[in-house]
Amino acid sequence: MPDDIGEGLFRDLAEVERGNMRATADALSYLFGQIEEIRRVRPQGTSRQVFGQYWPIGPWCLNDLGNPATVSQGAMLRPPDVSGTYHNYTPTGIDTACGFEVEPTAAVTITGIRHFSQFQKRLLIVRNRDSTDAITLAHENAGSTDIYRFDLPHDRDFVIGPRRAVELYYDPGRERWTVVSTTGTQPGQVVFPATANPSSDPNVLDEYEEGAYTPSDQSGAGLTFTDVQGIYVKIGRHVLVGWRLTYPATADVSQAKVSLPFAGVTLTQTPMFGTWILNGNGAASAIGVVPSNAAYVAAVTSSGGTAVTNADLATATLFMGFSYYAGT
Repeated sequence: MPDDIGEGLFRDLAEVERGNMRATADALSYLFGQIEEIRRVRPQGTSRQVFGQYWPIGPWCLNDLGNPATVSQGAMLRPPDVSGTYHNYTPTGIDTACGFEVEPTAAVTITGIRHFSQFQKRLLIVRNRDSTDAITLAHENAGSTDIYRFDLPHDRDFVIGPRRAVELYYDPGRERWTVVSTTGTQPGQVVFPATANPSSDPNVLDEYEEGAYTPSDQSGAGLTFTDVQGIYVKIGRHVLVGWRLTYPATADVSQAKVSLPFAGVTLTQTPMFGTWILNGNGAASAIGVVPSNAAYVAAVTSSGGTAVTNADLATATLFMGFSYYAGT
């Protein structure tokens, strides 16, 4: 077949214009033949010139007869069971496959998938057949060759949960695989980026984070707490904090201040919803306030709002749970 498969058709059409009816039949026959040829082309990981344009060849999930494809014709692959970490993952038939489904026997990490050409766009389905173990696609992992790596949403590893699937797209401009559609994450999970993408829309939830932190003295006295534990949950700008700590013996009369995981909003004062519960020295319970933009909570008395000092809390064990609004 000539490089430009429309060449013969255009030649016969010219004969049609001159009234050659035999050429009309030849032109139609040639056209139908080329349409059939396009349909029958098997995946080769390249492109072909058709009517002056380049058309990608494969990968398809059907063979040239419209039946389910074999491995050599672009099938959905079923590689051997997997476990552990795979660099430049290359199951047999990947160059012509429309996807693959694997069954992990333990947790699996894939750092890259071999691609026949970094200049060729491609879609690829990846399915986890297992009912227990997950498959992790590792973001920009140096274990795989540069052009076979993943550039994943939010710059984070992507987890394909049990019996879930994901569709990947190979972007030749970036020379990376990325996720374009998914049922891949675990059911019931919503993933937020590690770095928030703030929205000015009051009806948009743009951040969620939970974790542990170590509360520290912010009074300027340089105190060292013991038996320290701290946790937080941040939902948008609403922060829930809980901690436990024990004050050292001290006569310092600076106002007691304990660090927070995020700075507060820009206001004269931001009230805490909750109390400090003291144990060990008989001091009165305290409440906390967060000064404007401050990354600490300051203790005041619950009765009159006067400062509670470090000396007031000396040797006391504090338990605290409260919420406040972060600046961002």
